[in-house]
Amino acid sequence: MTPENSSPCHLGALPRELLDCVLFEFETVADLARFIRTARFVYRRARRPAVLWRVLQNELGPVLADAKFLNMFPYADPTDRENYYDYMNSMAVVYRDMLNQPLDAGGASGGGGGASGVPGGEADALPPSLGELTMMCRTLRQVNFLADMYARAQLRSFQPGGEGVSLSNPSPTTTTRPSSSLGATTAPLSPIERQRVLRAFYRRQIVSNAWAPTRRQTVSNDWGPARRWPHWGPEDIAAMSSTGEHPGTPLGLMSVFESWENQQVDHANLFVTRLCLCLVRCSRASLSASPLKDAEFREICSHQDSLVDYLRASPKLVEEALGKMAALAARAAGSEADFYMDNMDMDRGEDEDSIPSLFDELVSPCCLLPLVYEWQLDRWRTFPEPLVYRWEREGKEVKYAGDAVGLPPFAWIDGLEGNFVNWYGEGLANIPRFALRSLEKCRVRHRTCILWRCAGFALWDRPRVEALKQVQWLENSRTGWVLGV
Repeated sequence: MTPENSSPCHLGALPRELLDCVLFEFETVADLARFIRTARFVYRRARRPAVLWRVLQNELGPVLADAKFLNMFPYADPTDRENYYDYMNSMAVVYRDMLNQPLDAGGASGGGGGASGVPGGEADALPPSLGELTMMCRTLRQVNFLADMYARAQLRSFQPGGEGVSLSNPSPTTTTRPSSSLGATTAPLSPIERQRVLRAFYRRQIVSNAWAPTRRQTVSNDWGPARRWPHWGPEDIAAMSSTGEHPGTPLGLMSVFESWENQQVDHANLFVTRLCLCLVRCSRASLSASPLKDAEFREICSHQDSLVDYLRASPKLVEEALGKMAALAARAAGSEADFYMDNMDMDRGEDEDSIPSLFDELVSPCCLLPLVYEWQLDRWRTFPEPLVYRWEREGKEVKYAGDAVGLPPFAWIDGLEGNFVNWYGEGLANIPRFALRSLEKCRVRHRTCILWRCAGFALWDRPRVEALKQVQWLENSRTGWVLGV
């Protein structure tokens, strides 16, 4: 047979249906993008919306619902009080329904991969428009960047001398858990851990868009000296945190999350807050970088796209900031303000008092209030939800059923000895039911809570959690630490 009579056998000659099937097998959008750069003619022949939609399903699995919701949920305007609360309540219902779509066996196991990790029937449904998919891919790129940075920073802090370890590994994630000379603490992230981290950063931005801290006026309050937080009232608590059980109150946005899922959001938020504060400190001490101004701080704390842009533009400053964060974790400072700002290493001169005031000046006005303890305490007093708090009083048991994105993580169950609670973050150190009489035990529990949150315990699989409990600066994170035992 002569070349003129032969049929073409290259990839671009495949029928469109077969070509789509080939492209459907890419596990990540980044892999697909790398392929497109080398074979654009192939991608032009494919059904691009269908391909992008399927690859997003492959990469995100059960996190796809959060990605879709964030794409339709812009930064809110709480000053428009006439419409804000109705909008929040209606979007909470939309979000709940999206999250409650049934998952098949693959999705329920949290393993992700292929269409098996997405809401039932969605793999075969019509995809969103190409414009919507493009926006989702751009957001995923930002979230992946933050997830990579979070993973590298955490693995760095888990090993001795973490502040001196390079962050050269571009993607500390693997489909298997290889042997490591440093053990499970610093092994690459499993696919389940990776998806937990991705979901935590997606949801942190969703909470930020809902609360919209930069559009709220701050007021002085009685919670701490010189602390100025945005004002909140019962309507805000209902819009963000009501479970809808209390008579006359609608569903709040964050109530679509389980308490342990709110804890995962707190892990991501604590990392971003500490990173931004370290960037402020490093930029003010740098001779080559411009000091990070207050307005810039509020912007990067509230909008992940601004944060990613800043981090990409300042690699040396970021490396220095992450090194200080790792060193601080190992030294295990005592108070929360100290822990954020690293007082032990600060050059403390005549403006010694400026360290805690910097925390109050920068963090308080733009913090995500629905994550702090004072908010949870106010929620507990204002809306004593009948079912949720009955579960707490009666000691409802939460059992460990394995490592999966949609199941309670081992560290959550281990720290609470299987007790159900509707508290998270700072609130874990102050749960009324587990109040301690010993001041010293209270101090130990508060310090353990800070470090446990910093280490991201609720984001890890059981093998890493068991190993982290042996790390020196995390040795108090033993079974039942929330209860004070």
